[in-house]
Amino acid sequence: MNLLNRALAFSSIVVLTLTIAILFWLRGRVSDDLEGIVSEAVARFDAPAVLREPTDPSADFASAEAFAEGVARNRFVRRLVVTKRRFGAPEGRDELPVVPFRMAAVHGDGWRGELAGMTRVALRGDDLTYGYLYFDLDRSELRSVNFAIGATALSLIATLLLLIGRLYRQETSLVRVGGELAQRKRELIRIERLALAGQLSANLLHDLKKPVSNIRHSLEELQTALGDFAGSAIALREIRMQADLFFNILSDSQMERFVRSDRVQDEYVDVNEIVEFSLRLVHYERGGVEIKRDMASGLPSVLAQPFRLIQVISNLVLNAYQAMDGHGALEVGTRAEEGGIRIEVADDGPGIEEAQLAQVFEPFFTTKAAADGSGLGLAICRMIVEDMQGRIGVASRVGEHTKFWVWLPTEDPESEPGVESGERPHEDTREGDGFE
Repeated sequence: MNLLNRALAFSSIVVLTLTIAILFWLRGRVSDDLEGIVSEAVARFDAPAVLREPTDPSADFASAEAFAEGVARNRFVRRLVVTKRRFGAPEGRDELPVVPFRMAAVHGDGWRGELAGMTRVALRGDDLTYGYLYFDLDRSELRSVNFAIGATALSLIATLLLLIGRLYRQETSLVRVGGELAQRKRELIRIERLALAGQLSANLLHDLKKPVSNIRHSLEELQTALGDFAGSAIALREIRMQADLFFNILSDSQMERFVRSDRVQDEYVDVNEIVEFSLRLVHYERGGVEIKRDMASGLPSVLAQPFRLIQVISNLVLNAYQAMDGHGALEVGTRAEEGGIRIEVADDGPGIEEAQLAQVFEPFFTTKAAADGSGLGLAICRMIVEDMQGRIGVASRVGEHTKFWVWLPTEDPESEPGVESGERPHEDTREGDGFE
């Protein structure tokens, strides 16, 4: 609610409150006027004036009727009738009208019906009721004031409710905006940290490439010198491949892309070979985990950067090993899928909470202890896969399984890659933990 709306709302409340106060004052004035008329009439008709007999020469009924007519001219009173008590008469017949004097003679016993519904006030003196005043009151003005008070009170209540509703919506909006600002602040912090990581990586890469390059040259010399001696060729070749992989990662790591934009030339690769190499690369973390393979044969080649794809698969496998803590079963599989190849890595570990699934690919988000994970692994995986025009996603059920999938195109990526029905980028809604 802006300042103008707030001022208008409070002004309305003040006006309505003042109106109610004025109406109550008017109601009090009407009540005071009625009480004044009654008090004046009670004072005028004392016991001697009411109880005198018509034959009493001191009885001044003419002035009494003139007074009653004057009262009847008041805006609150239509008519005034005065009766006196007839002591000793039977109940119901113990009253006799004295003003107007001829009322009983003109109406007979019907005068009692005329008094029904009128306001009656007792005339008392010396602890004795000697007569009654009957007022035919005109309450229309009082009813109008009461109606106005009720209508104004309802308007005030409605205005208050409207103001409370607006304040509630404003508070809700502020809470929502506050949450959004907090989220934006966290995003800015992440961006700043990523930018800082990119700056730091530029210096680290320059220093790390030199010793790795020396290791590669030394391995070449050692391989040449030993030849096939004692079966060392296979082991040296494996070490050389991993050293080459490390060098390539350093040469074009995802962190370095923050400070330079060139990219390594893509090449056609065999996805099954990439998966097998990735499994060997992180076998040190396997422990007692059983590996189940479901690798389709005859798959077409995928245009990709081998070392980057190895980064993705090995990171998914490593996360699965760590989630299972050295025991359980790891299922890896590949298959052709509408316009591309799908790679799946599934474990039977503890699973991921539903609320966390949408965040697993965000930078610096991790479910591991601070010393065990930086929260960059899956974010880098997503960057690599999307750079290859692919898709990556996850499905999990707490206490049962977690499955990551990667889809890479084998056709023109502009032709809308075929993601399975029911799946969205970074999310897999299918149930089950096996491969189809």
